[in-house]
Amino acid sequence: MPTQYESGAETEGSHSDWKLLLAAVECLHGRGFTGLRAIPHHGPVGYWRFAVTPAANLTGGVSFPPRGDDAVFTVSAGGFPTVGTLRIGPETTVDRVADEILRHLGSAAAVTSADDVAYVEWYSRMRLRAEQVDGRPSAFSDSDSTWRLGDEATDPPPGWVEG
Repeated sequence: MPTQYESGAETEGSHSDWKLLLAAVECLHGRGFTGLRAIPHHGPVGYWRFAVTPAANLTGGVSFPPRGDDAVFTVSAGGFPTVGTLRIGPETTVDRVADEILRHLGSAAAVTSADDVAYVEWYSRMRLRAEQVDGRPSAFSDSDSTWRLGDEATDPPPGWVEG
């Protein structure tokens, strides 16, 4: 049975929406799209944002800024409960969110080009820890360049270079 999360209120504070997004990227990694990279971060007005792009579009395969914005899928907590054109609700599965992310990224070849086992394993550990501490991950904000899971500092992905 597909994994489901209960969607929270349509506010920036919804905990289940970010967990659903993290799980969707891990789902895509499991489908073989190991060239996908997720960059969670806080934008200028404080909203949590989640960007997904092929490794080839990032410095060193993992770091922002992207080389081109047209190969980046981005969602902002200010836009929840919508992810792309998918409206998130109690019945929304991880698979449906994964499909929506992939639909917006274009070439399947670009998202499978980097077979980076170290990144995929790091991502899985990061997602699990984020859920354990109930802390939304963030690579950076206007005032901080430390990878965090909520208030807890965490290791960046392999190869991470500060932008």
